[in-house]
Amino acid sequence: MQETRFGALNLIHFDMSTMTAILASFTTYLAVLNQFSAIIQATKKGSLLT
Repeated sequence: MQETRFGALNLIHFDMSTMTAILASFTTYLAVLNQFSAIIQATKKGSLLT
């Protein structure tokens, strides 16, 4: 099987496992950001259960 590589200006190269890790990290970041946003909105409305 041929290895798939991505490069940027011949300075740095990524394989698929690196790209998968970057995508997973970014998705996790978005999920956490969404949760904090929901907490802030609930606090502003006064509906946050403590």
